[in-house]
Amino acid sequence: MYLDEENQDKPLFLPTYEKDIKSISRPVLMSEAFSRKFNGYKVGQGQSEGAHNHVDSFDEYTSIIFEHCSEVKEKFPDIPIFVFGNSVGATIALLAEVQRPGLFKGLVLSGTLLLPAGGPPSFLRELTTRLFLGTFFPQIKLFDIEPWKITKQLNKVKRYSEDPLIHRFVKAQWAVSWMNAVMRLEDNLKFIDCPLLLLHGSADHISDVKSSREVFDKVKSSDKNIKVYPNLYHFLLLESEEERTTVLEDIINWLQRQLVVKSEDSGI
Repeated sequence: MYLDEENQDKPLFLPTYEKDIKSISRPVLMSEAFSRKFNGYKVGQGQSEGAHNHVDSFDEYTSIIFEHCSEVKEKFPDIPIFVFGNSVGATIALLAEVQRPGLFKGLVLSGTLLLPAGGPPSFLRELTTRLFLGTFFPQIKLFDIEPWKITKQLNKVKRYSEDPLIHRFVKAQWAVSWMNAVMRLEDNLKFIDCPLLLLHGSADHISDVKSSREVFDKVKSSDKNIKVYPNLYHFLLLESEEERTTVLEDIINWLQRQLVVKSEDSGI
């Protein structure tokens, strides 16, 4: 990520995507909801201290986004901020927009997780998780996320499975925190009016594509687009090189259009 004076006229992107997004012609920060600041050191993930996959509230996630954005905006006040969120990261990005309207110039959301692919938990299961497991056994593991569900690419499934920094289990209190975040979004999606690009794989085995369609239908934004990619799984950017390139080009083209609109609005 470019954060020095020498490179302030260049795009700001995460190292993961930097080499793929050279065509952006104006400065932009794309702060992914599970970025370096999140993945390696985010609460409950990667090399972070304390219990893994545990938060009492998703506010613990959004507070890190706000801290990160404040640091960057202090140094580069004129750089527009676009957030990329994948899976739960997309849920967190939406929650951050609800909490700080106007902070972001746009959201790119991939595989937004509001509704699991298998459908919502039954009333009894949700009640048990909320009132019993989340309260008395918050650290208990409810289930593991099966690696084969993230992508069709077997080599990447293997790497994902063997990565020691990826904690694939879901704990009771984390599940309660996620359910609370989803409920909050259901009440507040109608107030979101920033530009949105929603991306989803039609064969997503983790998040139902209805999640992205619900966001598209409910947000106030007039500038919103949704793309559903046939036969792609949950992590679109972990699919084949051809499929991944298509997704990246869609993101780049959308960002280019947003930057043109911003330039026109500001008279540049």
